[in-house]
Amino acid sequence: MGASCVDTVTNFILADLKTEAQPVYEALLRQGVIVRPMNAWGLSRFIRVTIGTKADNRRFADSLKKVLSLVLLFFLFFQAAVFADVIENKTGQLLEGKITSETADGITIDVDGMELTLKRGEIQSIRRGPVAKKINPLRKAPETKPENAAASASDPKAANVKPGIDISKLERPVIVFDERNWKIGYQDVRNSQVIAEFVVDGENVNHWTELVTAQLFIGLRSEPRYYVEYVKQKVLATCPSTQWQLLNQTPYDVMYAWSVKGCASAPDQSEIARVILGVDGMHVLHYAVKEAEMSAENRQKWIGCLQASQIVKPQAS
Repeated sequence: MGASCVDTVTNFILADLKTEAQPVYEALLRQGVIVRPMNAWGLSRFIRVTIGTKADNRRFADSLKKVLSLVLLFFLFFQAAVFADVIENKTGQLLEGKITSETADGITIDVDGMELTLKRGEIQSIRRGPVAKKINPLRKAPETKPENAAASASDPKAANVKPGIDISKLERPVIVFDERNWKIGYQDVRNSQVIAEFVVDGENVNHWTELVTAQLFIGLRSEPRYYVEYVKQKVLATCPSTQWQLLNQTPYDVMYAWSVKGCASAPDQSEIARVILGVDGMHVLHYAVKEAEMSAENRQKWIGCLQASQIVKPQAS
């Protein structure tokens, strides 16, 4: 699992998780396993675990293995020259991309394939390219073999992956799931986006009823509200009858929900999503279910799960 223990002569052990312990503690708690995070003692990577019966110890070990296996390690270093336009809004956030249109009311900029429109009153400054980015290249990540590998191999975009990926060192989401067994069904890195999809036991990414998705748009440093507005426009364009709700919004963290029912161009589906501005880019966490209306109980459960999920940077060993 990658964790290690400090030598002990007591009835408890001090375990170094090699990652931030608080979200792991919260995930274990949802599994019915109680440990003590050691943040208060300045040991943010450690938990204290009381030694129990053989059955207790086995349950703890199995739960910890499952939780740690779902901790995503995302990071991309690449070396490239990007000839970009840069718009700075009045909160100091930067949008880098290509300005595609300008009117008296606002400016539209394409950021990694997403067209975002800002009103003139929101813009502090505009800097037109070129802008050069240089980041040190690292080793290429191990090849992944998703369940739909055949479909990916036939997709010409699948080969368009930037070199220099290392998934072992920097920022990643720690997702809090419910009590069921979830597994990674698909993961990939394309251009400046990292994606992982999770399914429950017995399902896969081609045939699912519930799906949890984590995305990282590397280097995207705009406020989450711009991304959310982009998604809203796309969803409503596909199905104008979509029910859309903004659940929570801060400058760096937005949660929203939408549902589609009886739409000719889209299947019935409900989704809750959280958009978080991180250090390395923008993270988007989704829970989707193939139901026109999510039950109130399920809705509150997954709002809680996504709110408890965190974006963390592991400390150096």
